[in-house]
Amino acid sequence: MTECQTKHAEPPPTREWSVTPLCSPWFPVPQVNRVSDHGDVRRIPIGRTASSPYPNNKLVSSKYTVWSFLPLNMFEQFRRIANFYFLVATVIVMSINSPVSPWTSLLPLLFVVTVTAVKQGYEDYMRHRSDQEVNRAPVSVIRNGVSQELTAERVEVGDLVRVACDQDVPCDMVLVGTSHLNSRCYVTTANLDGESNLKTVCLPAPLRRVRSADQLLRVRGHLECEQPLPDLYRFYGRVELAGPVAAPPPPPSQRLSYDSITARFSQMLDDAEEEEELLSAPLSAEHLLLKGAILRNTDYVFGCAVYTGKDTKMARNSLITRNKFSSMERSINGLLLYAMTFLIVLVVASVLGSTLSQQSEAMEKINDAYLGEDDLDGGQVVNEVLSYLILYNYLIPISLYVTIEMQKFLGSLFFTWDNQMYCPDSNRKAVCNTSDLNEELGLVEYLFTDKTGTLTENTMVFRRCCINGVPYYEARGALREISSPTGDSNAGDAVGTLTPAMEHYFLALALCHTSQMDYEERFDTLDGAEFQYACSSPDERALLQACARCGIVFLGESSGYYVVRVRGRVTAYRRLEVLEFTSDRKRMSVIVRDPSGQIWLFCKGAEATVLPLVTHGQKTRTMQCIHEFAMRGLRTMLVACRRVPRDEYKQAMQAMHEARCTLAGDRESQVSTACQGVERDLTLLGATAVEDRLQPGVREALADLRDAGIKTWILTGDKVETAISISYASRHFPLESELLFVTEHTSAAAVTRTLRVLRDRLASGDSHGLVLDGESLALALQHAPDLLLEVGLACPAVVCCRLSPLQKCQVVRLIKNSKSRPTTAAIGDGANDVSMIQEAHVGLGLMGREGRQAERCSDFAMARFRFVQRALLVHGHWYYYRLSTLVHYFFYKNIVFVLPQFYYILFTRFSPQSMYTSVFLTCFNIIFTSAPVLVYGLLEQNRPSYQLLQYPPLYKCHQGNKLMRTTHFLAWLSAGIWHSLVVFFVPVLALVCDTVLLENGSEADMLCLSTLVYSSAVIVVNLKLLLISQYWTLPFLISITISLLLLLVINVIYTVIDIEKWINQQMFYVYIELLCSPVFWLLTILTLCVALLPDVMLIIITNYKRAQKDPTYKFTSTMLCCIQRKRNWTTGVRTEFNRSSGRVSMMRLKKNRSPLQPIQQNTRQTPLVTQDIASRECLTTDSNGIPIENNGPLNANEE
Repeated sequence: MTECQTKHAEPPPTREWSVTPLCSPWFPVPQVNRVSDHGDVRRIPIGRTASSPYPNNKLVSSKYTVWSFLPLNMFEQFRRIANFYFLVATVIVMSINSPVSPWTSLLPLLFVVTVTAVKQGYEDYMRHRSDQEVNRAPVSVIRNGVSQELTAERVEVGDLVRVACDQDVPCDMVLVGTSHLNSRCYVTTANLDGESNLKTVCLPAPLRRVRSADQLLRVRGHLECEQPLPDLYRFYGRVELAGPVAAPPPPPSQRLSYDSITARFSQMLDDAEEEEELLSAPLSAEHLLLKGAILRNTDYVFGCAVYTGKDTKMARNSLITRNKFSSMERSINGLLLYAMTFLIVLVVASVLGSTLSQQSEAMEKINDAYLGEDDLDGGQVVNEVLSYLILYNYLIPISLYVTIEMQKFLGSLFFTWDNQMYCPDSNRKAVCNTSDLNEELGLVEYLFTDKTGTLTENTMVFRRCCINGVPYYEARGALREISSPTGDSNAGDAVGTLTPAMEHYFLALALCHTSQMDYEERFDTLDGAEFQYACSSPDERALLQACARCGIVFLGESSGYYVVRVRGRVTAYRRLEVLEFTSDRKRMSVIVRDPSGQIWLFCKGAEATVLPLVTHGQKTRTMQCIHEFAMRGLRTMLVACRRVPRDEYKQAMQAMHEARCTLAGDRESQVSTACQGVERDLTLLGATAVEDRLQPGVREALADLRDAGIKTWILTGDKVETAISISYASRHFPLESELLFVTEHTSAAAVTRTLRVLRDRLASGDSHGLVLDGESLALALQHAPDLLLEVGLACPAVVCCRLSPLQKCQVVRLIKNSKSRPTTAAIGDGANDVSMIQEAHVGLGLMGREGRQAERCSDFAMARFRFVQRALLVHGHWYYYRLSTLVHYFFYKNIVFVLPQFYYILFTRFSPQSMYTSVFLTCFNIIFTSAPVLVYGLLEQNRPSYQLLQYPPLYKCHQGNKLMRTTHFLAWLSAGIWHSLVVFFVPVLALVCDTVLLENGSEADMLCLSTLVYSSAVIVVNLKLLLISQYWTLPFLISITISLLLLLVINVIYTVIDIEKWINQQMFYVYIELLCSPVFWLLTILTLCVALLPDVMLIIITNYKRAQKDPTYKFTSTMLCCIQRKRNWTTGVRTEFNRSSGRVSMMRLKKNRSPLQPIQQNTRQTPLVTQDIASRECLTTDSNGIPIENNGPLNANEE
């Protein structure tokens, strides 16, 4: 037993694989995992021998522990202004001789805090369970030369970890060994980025021979890598070995495969030099296995742990939180300040009244000297101030936040349940990732959208090409020469045999990529293989498929060789280097060696970056073809090549190797500089043109969004001509609009001058569209941002081309931070759209074909762009209307409840006494008025969905957060003051007139008055909610009925049971006596009629005026009452929830059709998007083509 084995006391457990630990005398093994001389670099021995200074691998996604839950949760909750206010009020009640019981403040506070704590505690408990499941998973580890079975949380940096097929990767680790003959493995990263396709992870070059644990333990070296970062697609490092790795023994038998084919071709390279063994090589993201990935199609792999626990990229991403605050939250804070101001006014008025009253009493006592004088001291004044503060503290709605949270969470489920936002092609429904921003969907003024994959299908089809300056049209593998780029695609005869130029062009496309082959089944012969391409982008797949149709077939890559079949002849090209595509380079290149030993560089990319590198070929004619292709809306790329001398190749690769091994400084810029050394003097082979069709419904959706007052900006990386063509095709640019260009500028002065000219032209008021490119935009953002903002805001439609992801984010930020502070939304489908999605107020992710990064980082996700129309115009409209009404209603009902307290002290000479009992104070917000407003906030529909889709301008009535302006709050405040006056003074006036209230003939006392006022207030606020509701549903009516029944039941129980010693009040049989009195019922009915009559009259007048002006009301102008005829309010609970979320059967929709629908013949026609949805998803439509929605007949009093 070796020394490293004796250090471990426990014997290794039984396992299927064995390890023979070896120690190398010629290479000293480091004794500690130490950080490199660079503070931002980790130096990790391969197979650690001492304890790690880095965090362990324990995953902690939970927020609380058993001991920290209570203090942390309480601290977070009492940071809210309402909760903190009631906490202070409770302390005050307990500290002074309060006019009310401390339970009146304590019970509501405990209710709200407890509900929130239980919710957050349950969520954190589920996170604890998930953490334990991950942390206790078994892991096979080689530590100190000994294999052992550990739990995942005990893995440390430097451990050699063995992962079997279909197992999760326990930490971030560099691949150092694999069972796969091609020195690679395959993983899925659905847990990280949502992508289900296989991804390839390769062995570093010095370790490409490692197949077993015995070989791995012979390796002596270390890894160096950067400190942990959250970026899933970035990893910089290098591996350094002390000596070469011994080759593994050949397998006993091997079936015919690409490995044997490539080996046979490699032997034919007579002049090929033996590659020298690399002892140092760069590490990148293609060598890193990420925690959470699952190993597929590979028996086992070995990895060296580099990041563990909270340092893993998965954990780093989970720590990133996007702090987005809705406009409603800011408005609520403002309303709370108004309420507190009103509260202070009431307290000051009460204290002044009390002071004046006491001074008046003091004047009366002057003549009675024997009574003495009552001096007002400071303590008495403070006590009165605090007493009044306690009496009026219910002006602050403590349950508002908890109700809003419940309303937002439950309301977000309706967004997901909407079957009209379901895509049958991808079998995906809409998803709400952030319910905190529901109402922001109804406030959007600017929509920023990507083009490829968002407006288009992102399903590329190879349509045209230009080879050596000659345009061709490809159809089913046959090339037809086009007489001119603008000519008919069917013109010309089909090309029989590929010319050498054509063959070289398609060979460049078949080799210049990073695609792999997905084999559907194993095979014994090449001809029997069935395959499909696994590509990083749809463009590459379309190009490879076009090459295959034309006879140049890419058969896969194995052991560093690209295998291509050219006219039936299989050829292997040695892949020497891949110069990756980046958003800055906008091109990619591969360097290969052909069977004759010549080295070639093939390059493809955007013409803006490839054309400056071209020195030979038909540049002028090719660019003419590209221009015509782009005018047809096709995506274009240039293809070029170069024969590289062997000496130059070695020098370039040495510079590339040094740049990639760099850890300090900007590695990307150094690699880019090294690439430029070999990407030069290119020969232009031609150009490609692929088609990306528009998604169905895009034209109609953009037109409706424009009618709704939403300005759409297209931010794309495509060239100007392609973007303009797509913009016209999608009706983003109206056909009559005049385009204004800010393109091809190279100086700040030119950009500024152009923007000034455009600003003057925009003053004419005509319809204009603005087009910018990336270079001009960068200059404008740096030197003339205000001028750019002025011009951009004046244009209803803008297209920005050739943008990088950072520039997309900068454009969104520019509009978002403008003076008017408009609400912005951004939608995209790829990783390059994440920055702008997170920058906008509302992020919309499309479930596209380029991964799910955008979906994961968005606030709302959907499968098709056309669903944005329904998300904004319908769900956004409803969300905002419901929540704004809910917030105002909370303040209104508290005003109705609290102001009678103020009126009451006017009759008690400003004595701080409560008119309500403690039970009344406690139950008002918690029991009697909580359920109806919550149900209202979930199910209310002030307009039917089909009407919102037919009349997009209705969306404008909410833009700018109009319903949360001060005028609306004052209107609700006025209603609350009026109702409070009525519910208090109608009973008081009746008692002043010596009205006999009780059945036994006695007059009512203060307790009877209090009960009558309280009961009237509860009934009035509930009926007020019933009146303002535009959409009566069974759950809503049940909630109001239950609330009123609870008022009756609780009051009866309260007054029947003698609990005087608990509440210090005498309410025994008071409510029973009132119920037996006819006067009580008459006064209640009179109070309700006087209070609510102005509301009913206002609704009638408002509906009548709107019916005269608004075309959407003309077919209901005869319906002037607030209760609609034939309203289907007897529907079951489940059906009602289904109707609110779009989940309803077609048979029920047919039964619920409004008889007034045929009158809509002269109204705005149904958008084509709804026709498209109806045809695709079998929606029922009426004779006019109007979809029959799931919300019953049209309501007479919208808004």
